Amino acid sequence: MAPLDTRSLPEELLLLCAEPVRGRLRIPQSSLYWAVPGSVLAELQLSGGITVDGRRITGFQPLGSQDEIAAGVLTRLEEAGKRKHRLGLDLAMRRIPRKPTQQMFLDRLIADGVLTVDRRSFLGLPYRRYTAVPPGIGQEIAARVAATLTSDDAGSALTAPSAAPASSPAAEAAPADASSAGGEGSGTVGAATAEADRDRRPADRDRQLAGLIFAAGLHRRLYPGPAGAPTRRAARRLANELPVPRAVRRAISAMSASTAS
Repeated sequence: MAPLDTRSLPEELLLLCAEPVRGRLRIPQSSLYWAVPGSVLAELQLSGGITVDGRRITGFQPLGSQDEIAAGVLTRLEEAGKRKHRLGLDLAMRRIPRKPTQQMFLDRLIADGVLTVDRRSFLGLPYRRYTAVPPGIGQEIAARVAATLTSDDAGSALTAPSAAPASSPAAEAAPADASSAGGEGSGTVGAATAEADRDRRPADRDRQLAGLIFAAGLHRRLYPGPAGAPTRRAARRLANELPVPRAVRRAISAMSASTAS
């Protein structure tokens, strides 16, 4: 069984639909119809498979064998992008087969032992019931995301503008001395930057997932009541700021409007 922090965004989004006690998946198909394709795009963006600028995909980079599902989607999108100057995120989501893609991720979770499936029928119509193993796995993911958003809020408070201390001539000369000392200063800075990048990647994934949680309407289920209000607010902000969750919200809103008309 793969650890939680190595699972893809679509897999985690599906696991977040698990009931905390019994672990039964309650998938809101009307919203995950778009949120799962959106999570595939967010995964591709995080892994470097696509670059995004606003509402458009501006570049493609092959992933190799990193993830066969994501690689297949990337190939499909790249072919569509060749027929257009720039492929929009909204169109890209429509290019991803929604139900088959969701089923592929469910099947992979079953193969990994994270889900069990019970095949049943009602009035002669077959259906599947999925159960998470362990039942609380979705709550673990939700708690991790909440912790990241709480850390973001704390970091924002700590980095509020403050008066800068006066610099001395010796302090101003220090950077020049460090850069001339055999490159030791630049090497230390480079190592610190690389470590910061590694630390930022899991947090970036959690931020994307938080935006998708809000876009899919899962935020009130996962973070209920007054205690969950700060996390809901942070998730809303990310859903408005990040391009892929914004595209998911547009798609869901358009679908709801067409259904209501």
